[in-house]
Amino acid sequence: MTTSLSASNDIAGKSVLPAAGKYLSQTALVCLAYFVAGRLGLAVPYTSGNVSPVWPASGVALSALLLWGYRVWPGIALGALLVNFFSPIPHVAAAGLAVGNTLAALTGAFLLRRMPAFRLSLSRLIDVLQLIALGALVSPLVSASIGVATFFATHIQPWSAMPRAWFIYWLGDAMGVLLIAPFVLTLSSVHPVHHRRIAELLILILTLTLRVWWSSMIACWAQ
Repeated sequence: MTTSLSASNDIAGKSVLPAAGKYLSQTALVCLAYFVAGRLGLAVPYTSGNVSPVWPASGVALSALLLWGYRVWPGIALGALLVNFFSPIPHVAAAGLAVGNTLAALTGAFLLRRMPAFRLSLSRLIDVLQLIALGALVSPLVSASIGVATFFATHIQPWSAMPRAWFIYWLGDAMGVLLIAPFVLTLSSVHPVHHRRIAELLILILTLTLRVWWSSMIACWAQ
């Protein structure tokens, strides 16, 4: 009896470790992907006060939640926090923006998952329309509203600039979903990402992140 219990405990332990490693690697991959996409969004022309007309990170966040589930939300939150933390806004504002971006992605994923006929492959017109309506048009309402409220509360934007800032914020997140989410979702349905490839993707994105960071540092030193 003792031998059987020990064997079952060993099997349970062996099954938990790979699952934990898979979760950590997925969450880290989401965090890095969001950070890189966010830095690219801040580099878009006409970006002002961390409000970008195109925010690719929103598409990354929504795709990650649809593909890997709600459990990877900490990667989105940390990535969003780091993107804004290393920008010229107060740290409390960076935290507020991270909350808004995370809740927007969770809202979009929740609404799409509530649609019984929604397919991640986007193989039908109804799937595309649902992604546009719920993912690109509705979910950015959350991030834009929390974002401009954060700007006003931290004195980054005056009240008179709120309507314009809200619209650009919403537009940027919507454009990010429209540009990134269809590509990621359809690509994953054609070429599923095996768990063994997650580590390779993690290393690739980490290398790209370090390259972007190093280029930014060189640009700062040159000024």
